[in-house]
Amino acid sequence: IIIEDVLLDPAFAPHRASAASAGFRAVQSTPLFSRSGEPLGMISTHFRQPHRPSERELRITDLYARQAAEVIERKRIEEALRESEERFSTVANSAPVMIWITSRRGNEFVNRAFFEFVGVEDAVDVQGDKWAQFIHPDDRDAYVAAYFDCFARQAPFEGSMRVRRHDGAWRWMKTIGQPRFTAAGEFLGYIGSTLDITDIIEAQTQLRQSQERFAIIFQASPVAIAISTLPDGRFLDVNESYLQLIGHRREEVIGRTSTEVGIWANVDDRQRLVQMLGQQGLHNIEGRFRTQSGEIRHSLISAETIELGGEPCVLSLVQDITDRKRAEEELRRSEATLAEGQRLSHTASWRWNVSTGEVYWSAELYRIYGLDPEKTKPGYPDVLNYIHPEDRARVEKTFEDAVREEREYELAYRVVWSDGTIRHVNNLAHPVFSKAGTLVEYVGTTIDTTQRVHAEEALQKLQTELAHVTRVTTMGELAASIAHEINQPLGAIVNNSNVLLRLVDADTGLPDELREILSDIVQDANRISAIVAHIRRMTTRTLPEKTSLQLGDVIAGVLALAHRELAGRGIQVVTDLSEDLPRVSGDRVQLQQVLLNLVMNSIEAMSDVDDTRRVLTIGGQRDELDGQPAVRLTVRDLGSGFRPEDSERLFEAFYSTKPHGMGMGLRISRSIVEAHGGRLWAELNAGPGMTFSCALPAQNPDAS
Repeated sequence: IIIEDVLLDPAFAPHRASAASAGFRAVQSTPLFSRSGEPLGMISTHFRQPHRPSERELRITDLYARQAAEVIERKRIEEALRESEERFSTVANSAPVMIWITSRRGNEFVNRAFFEFVGVEDAVDVQGDKWAQFIHPDDRDAYVAAYFDCFARQAPFEGSMRVRRHDGAWRWMKTIGQPRFTAAGEFLGYIGSTLDITDIIEAQTQLRQSQERFAIIFQASPVAIAISTLPDGRFLDVNESYLQLIGHRREEVIGRTSTEVGIWANVDDRQRLVQMLGQQGLHNIEGRFRTQSGEIRHSLISAETIELGGEPCVLSLVQDITDRKRAEEELRRSEATLAEGQRLSHTASWRWNVSTGEVYWSAELYRIYGLDPEKTKPGYPDVLNYIHPEDRARVEKTFEDAVREEREYELAYRVVWSDGTIRHVNNLAHPVFSKAGTLVEYVGTTIDTTQRVHAEEALQKLQTELAHVTRVTTMGELAASIAHEINQPLGAIVNNSNVLLRLVDADTGLPDELREILSDIVQDANRISAIVAHIRRMTTRTLPEKTSLQLGDVIAGVLALAHRELAGRGIQVVTDLSEDLPRVSGDRVQLQQVLLNLVMNSIEAMSDVDDTRRVLTIGGQRDELDGQPAVRLTVRDLGSGFRPEDSERLFEAFYSTKPHGMGMGLRISRSIVEAHGGRLWAELNAGPGMTFSCALPAQNPDAS
């Protein structure tokens, strides 16, 4: 701003008295801007006489202005950095888990939880590599070696070890560390967390052992066991021996009463036994059962009252005492029970006669190999044909070496069924010798470990997803840093372009096209700065800031962000918004995050469909929510849709229909919408594709 003479400039008339008292006649003022274009202040020069600054004076003033702006902005950045470090220290020391930061010199920071856990107070005790002293001696070398191996490769680190707690107890800990880099890509070290997983490991072990004990006792017991409700005798569970005793299938028994199943030879027997149970208990009381085929079986019944879920129940143990002429049938049932026990435990048995080559397989082994015992009589080496081609040579060599050396062997490999199904098995074999010491045969067991292998793979996938969440969090922070770095050169472009505009304005001999070009540069730089600022807000953890919003503006902002992805996938966007949509109260960034997530899900859903079906429709209309006025926002695609039974699972944490999806986007989106008092759901279209619907409360028209 240049005022050559305050007495002659009509715009300065209200301030002439102030100018006269201050003793100046001319003013030159230059605004101060940050690199991001934020106004910081003003630098002014006053002259006692009327004066028009020369070009040299203007350039010098502009130079002073830029230097002053740099100093002001640097001070602000330093203050922001100090505040950021204080916030991090406060949050880290409040966290219930151990948080640490390392560099090439070793430990740089550990939070209060770490000090409290190991029982030290001085940071010197854990600086550098002193943290290793708290690791169990049996775990220390391997853990430290793994850490420094990842450090050398600048790779993510994950490990488990035992750490000595302040009371001397050794606790299992899980550690995850993510590499830290400067903006220039220089490796700084790690930031990570350490979690006490001892209780989890012990609970999992106890649960597994309890389940295994119950399964063995309940299912493999030769005694018939049943659990039923006391008032009406409705079966809650029975083991295989009980089913064999009464001759019914499980689905015919569970949920029905003993009277409905018809197991009593005399319908009054149950009432008599219940009365005895209430008076003196039941211990080896004889009763008669009617099987499904009509046979009468005599049994000894013992029972105790128990409580399940607050409901009185009866635990019954029944032993068949049918006379001797039923002995052969009992033997057959015993063999069937053994076969069922093998099926339930996925453990099969086999024999192979070394001299004759005769092979015996249990029924469970036929099932494990996917073979029909009536049609297939496997022997060696024919059995190799059912083994996975990648494992076949290893299995053959291990077996032949064991036979030649007359020793035991254990081997894990894969079996391939005729339909391509792959089963994982573990084979353990023991040689049997004659009294003369000659090898006679091999006796072995084959365990179907497919479920265990799949469970291990699922656990590994969960661990990978956890690491992925940590990487995504780090990338969000990196995105905010990148946005900040981009804004700095953009601010310089804006300032330099404004200087050039003033120079062009001062020189009337320059073409107007140059002024238009410079104006376009300033406008485009400001527009880029606004986009970067939006990205920065999307990746910055800030408290929700609810304002009065027009959903049309929110939709426009999201479509601008997704424009490149939509264009690259060849997707046509159709908007169908009612003209009288009421405003809503909400956080703009959070609602844009929800809409952007729904749009990206629809884009993914249409990635494999024909071009004619790549149409994304975003609609908005009035609606009601719990009887109150609301606005419904819909995102409709013509993609692959989902299974009807998965309409709610879509919003569960870590559930994803995409091969590489994290399963967190829709869960977070629903949480945001519900925090706004709204509702988010998914429906299948009448034709192809699906529709996401989001209902938000309409803002009161009288609200300010």
